[in-house]
Amino acid sequence: MDELQVDVIHAAFPAGVPPERPVTGHRCDECDETDRLLGGRLWVDVAADFPHYCHDTFPLLTPVAQAYYLPAYMCFALRAPGHMAGLSLSSALERGELNPGSFTEAQRAAVWTWAEAYYRTEPDGFPPKTVAEAWRPGKR
Repeated sequence: MDELQVDVIHAAFPAGVPPERPVTGHRCDECDETDRLLGGRLWVDVAADFPHYCHDTFPLLTPVAQAYYLPAYMCFALRAPGHMAGLSLSSALERGELNPGSFTEAQRAAVWTWAEAYYRTEPDGFPPKTVAEAWRPGKR
């Protein structure tokens, strides 16, 4: 795991204010547990003590919560590559569920750096065209 990438993520994303609760889109046991574990927490605190229960719950988050907790999931995926956090994020990026235009240039660069590291371990070895077109620096 490259701690420098984690530092880039922390530098690009301010802690800000957590999104309003619930942070999940509907009510069920899994969504309620995800909201209990993430809701109201700063993303930096989640990244430092990521609840293992949530490694595959990124798709359950509301769009606002996805944008806010994105850096926590990126940090966790770097630190625990065997979990589903990376797949959850890469799938969201590939489907265009996150709007690159709602992120700063530094944040987009951090997402791109994360994507390059994540896809390096995938069969093609690099991010798919849809991810590159949306997130690669200089593509705006």
